[in-house]
Amino acid sequence: MFGLYLRMHGCQVGKKLRCLGWPVMRCVPKGNIRIGHHVSLGKGVVLEITETGSLQLDDHALIGDYCTLSSAHSISMHKWSGIAERVSIRDNFHGMHADELYRLQASSGSPVVLEEDTGVGAGAVLLQGARLPKGAFVGANAVITVHTPLEPYGIYAGNPAKLVKSRMETQPQSRIF
Repeated sequence: MFGLYLRMHGCQVGKKLRCLGWPVMRCVPKGNIRIGHHVSLGKGVVLEITETGSLQLDDHALIGDYCTLSSAHSISMHKWSGIAERVSIRDNFHGMHADELYRLQASSGSPVVLEEDTGVGAGAVLLQGARLPKGAFVGANAVITVHTPLEPYGIYAGNPAKLVKSRMETQPQSRIF
C-alpha cells in the first residue's frame, strides 16, 4: 500500500517493496522519492523529504526500524546498502546566527551518499556531505560528517569515527544464499 501511495504522488517504486509498518511522512512526496526492487523499510521509519530534497533507495537497500531520513538536498542509498535500527541521516542543517531566530533561518545542505555494499550500525548518525565509499561499514553510535575520512571497504567505529579494520583483511564466510 505504501508503494501505491508513493506512486500516487509521482514517485517511482520498484517490485517487492517491503514495509514492516507505514512510514511516517513529514512532507507529502512530490515525485522526489525513487525506490528500487526488493527494498525493505522497518517499522517506525520517519521520512522527511522536503520539496527541495530527494531520496533514492536502489535495489536491495535496507532501512532498519525507527530510522529517520531527512532531506532538503539528496540522500542516496545504492544497491545492497543497509542501515540498522535508529540510524539518523540528515543532509541539511539550519542556520545558527544569533541575530535571527534559528527556525527562521535558511538551511544549508549537501548530499549524503551510501555507495554499494555499505552498512551503518545501530544509532549511528550521518550528517550533510557524508559519503560512505563502496564496501565501507560504520559501527554503532558513530557520527559521520563531511570531514570524516573514509576509504573503500573500511570498518569504522567511535566518535569521531576512526578506521579500525579493512574488510579486505577479514576471512570470507559462506554465503547466505
